[in-house]
Amino acid sequence: MPRVACRSAPGFTYALYLPAGYTPDKVWPVIFCFDPAGAGERPVRLLEASAEAYGYILLGSWDARNGPMEPVIAAQEALWKEAFGRFAVNPGRVYAAGFSGGARAAMGMALSHRKAFAGVLCCGAVLPGDRSLPRSLPFAVAALAGTEDFNLFEFYQAERDLAKGSTARWMEIFPGSHRWPSPDRLQEGVEFFQVCAMRQGQIPVDQTLLERWANARSDAAAALRGEGELLPALWLYRQTARIFPGTPGAKRAGEAAAAMIADPEVRSRVEVDGQMEADLARLRRCEALSDYERELSPVERMAQGEGWAAKRARWALTAAATDLDAAGLQAHQRGNYKASASLFTLALRADPARALSAYNAACAYSRLNQRKEALAMLGRALEAGFKDVSALAEDPDLANARKDPGFQALAERLRTP
Repeated sequence: MPRVACRSAPGFTYALYLPAGYTPDKVWPVIFCFDPAGAGERPVRLLEASAEAYGYILLGSWDARNGPMEPVIAAQEALWKEAFGRFAVNPGRVYAAGFSGGARAAMGMALSHRKAFAGVLCCGAVLPGDRSLPRSLPFAVAALAGTEDFNLFEFYQAERDLAKGSTARWMEIFPGSHRWPSPDRLQEGVEFFQVCAMRQGQIPVDQTLLERWANARSDAAAALRGEGELLPALWLYRQTARIFPGTPGAKRAGEAAAAMIADPEVRSRVEVDGQMEADLARLRRCEALSDYERELSPVERMAQGEGWAAKRARWALTAAATDLDAAGLQAHQRGNYKASASLFTLALRADPARALSAYNAACAYSRLNQRKEALAMLGRALEAGFKDVSALAEDPDLANARKDPGFQALAERLRTP
C-alpha cells in the first residue's frame, strides 16, 4: 500500500508491505525503512521481494528525510507506535534500513532503542548523525556501499572499528556510486539477518539454505573478479568465508580471498584506496583555507596520470568536493561569505562538473557584492547544467548580482532552450 496514515498520529504516513501469508495469529519481523528524500515507497519496493521471501513487514516513512533530526525522530516514534499497535510484530526481530541520510536515521533509531533492535541495514552511510559508533553493538549491522560512493571511507572505518568488538556484521561494497543498492544486494543484507536469527535460536537452523547462500555469494564474487571488479570481489569473498564457516562455499571463498590478496594488482588497489583514505582524512581535519589547498594538491597531481591510481584520485577529488561543499554551506550559514566563496570555489576546482558548487560560490560572491566574480560563477553553473530559473530570479543571496547589467543576459541564457 503506497501510503497509509498512522492511526495514533494521522499527520505521519508510510508505505506498507505485508507478506502474502500475513496473519495476526503469529508475530512477524519488521523493517522500518528511511529514504533521504522522504520517498517512503522507494525502499519498500526495493525490499519487497526479500520481505515476501522471508516474511517481513515493511514500513517506509514518508516524513523522515535529510535535515534536522527532530522531525525524523518524531516520524520514527509515530512509526514505532503504529507498528506495534497495528500489526503482529515480533519484538525480538525489529530492524531498520536506510540509504545515505536515511541510513544515519536508521542507525540512530537503533541506537536509541538498542535492546529492542536486532539489526540495521545501512546503505551509502553507516554512522549516525553525531558520526560516532560504538565498537560493540547488541544488534547486527549489514552495510553496503558503492566503490564510487563519497562515503566509502566512512564504511571502511566502520568495518575496522566494528571488527575490534563483538558486533555481528556483513560489510559489502559493490560497483557503483552513492545510491540505493539493487534489490538483490539488499536481499543479501536481509539474508544476513536470517543467519543471525538462526544463530540466536530465533528461527530454525537450515543448513541447506546456509550452504546455498554461501555458494551464491562465492559465485557472485567470482563473477565480479571476472569483470575486473577486484575490490568488491575481495570483500565479498572475505565476508562469505567469515559469515558461513563450515560450508563448501565459505571454504572456496576463503581460498579465493587468500589468492587475491597475493595478487600484486589487488594489493596495489588496496594500497591506493588506503592512500586516498589518508589524504581525505587530512583534508577533513583542515581548518584554514591554506590547509585545504595544500592537502588538495597531491590528490590533484595524482589524478593527472593514468591507471588505477589516477582513476581513484579523480574519484577522491569528487568526494573531497562533497566535503568542501558541506564546509562552504556551514560558513555561508554563519555569514562568513568570504570563507564560503573560497570553499565553494575549491569544491569546483576539485570537481569542475559541480553546478551547485558554482551556483553557491556565486551566491557568496554576491553577498560580498563582488558582482564580477558572482556572474563568472553563475556562468560556470549554467555551463555545468544549472537549470533553476526561479532561483536566479528569487534567491535573496543573488540580490546584489541581479543589479549588474550582465545578470539579465545570464538569466536569458537559462530561459532559452
